[in-house]
Amino acid sequence: MSRQNQGADYDRIKGLVALKERVEIHGVGGLIAKAVHRTRPTERVILYNKKMRNFSAKKLLLDLLVIACFGIAGWIGYRLFVLHTVSSLIGSVIFIASLGVSAWAISVLRGHKYRWNAPSFPLVFFCLLGLVLILAFAGLQPFAGYKDALITRAGAIWGTNGGLIPGDIATVESKGFYLGSYDIWFTLRPQNAVPGVSYVMELYERGRLRDTKLIRFSDDEVRLGRVKEVTFQLEEADFTGLSIGDLSIFSAKVVPSSGS
Repeated sequence: MSRQNQGADYDRIKGLVALKERVEIHGVGGLIAKAVHRTRPTERVILYNKKMRNFSAKKLLLDLLVIACFGIAGWIGYRLFVLHTVSSLIGSVIFIASLGVSAWAISVLRGHKYRWNAPSFPLVFFCLLGLVLILAFAGLQPFAGYKDALITRAGAIWGTNGGLIPGDIATVESKGFYLGSYDIWFTLRPQNAVPGVSYVMELYERGRLRDTKLIRFSDDEVRLGRVKEVTFQLEEADFTGLSIGDLSIFSAKVVPSSGS
């Protein structure tokens, strides 16, 4: 055996002895930690980028679950705290449950198992938002109805109907009262109303505002142009001195609701 080979064998044996001593001092975990610490930042970035390229269908489902839970929480919270159109008990349970499920899904997504996998949550959110906007402006229901409702609500807040849906919301076609009672009724035909959106019907007596009522038009009423009947309860004194059928002192109109 040549001296060169003997020198190479000696160097290998020396390296193994040194490695054994380091393992005995620092342990295997310590050596790995030192090796990772000595890795250059660019190498670690490349490693993380490679991890993020791995697509995970489970992460996509969790992203969609978070978006759905926040959507349900916002929808039920609006109807529970603003419109008061759902049961307090049922609405509260659904609201709290949706927030709890979304918090659990977020904690799972932030874990090491899914953190560096694709797709990212912002990518999923904005892709889904863009798809909904395309469907809404393409006229596909129910997205188009929700879009029109948002425009109407914005117009109600600005007090000008947004300038986007011109004309009257609904017109009063007829009025009358029921025999044996003191209730006055009006028939409304929707013109530029949006299904499911809250409006306010104002009752006037001799030009002065007397009463208001919150109303909504159904999808069939708007789509088919069907009339809607709205009733106001009056008192016996309101009919004193009036001829039968003489209701000219009463008038009504439909305006946007500031709380819709």
